[in-house]
Amino acid sequence: MTTRRKTIKFKEFMDGSYKSYVPKRKSFKAFSIVTVSPTAMLDPTIITFGGIVLLIALAERYSGSIGMYDAAEKIDKLMGLIFPIGALSFFLWFIFTNPFIAWS
Repeated sequence: MTTRRKTIKFKEFMDGSYKSYVPKRKSFKAFSIVTVSPTAMLDPTIITFGGIVLLIALAERYSGSIGMYDAAEKIDKLMGLIFPIGALSFFLWFIFTNPFIAWS
């Protein structure tokens, strides 16, 4: 990186006229509709729901690894039906009932 040096007169230095004009940016206000606190994810219901999904996924993987392909396929079909409906309804419940979310 090269820096360009400029020689200025002492009189210009003292009165500050050597400084080039740098236009300032216009500031603007940004408003947030919903603020979500990270501590909202520590809600026991969220942890329970995540734990249940994790246990079902592990059960499906385990049953597939020990050769119970029929059980793994049934778990997969069940989760393919229940998970999207449950996730959407849980997300809506979380948004509308969590006290850590401030509607402003």
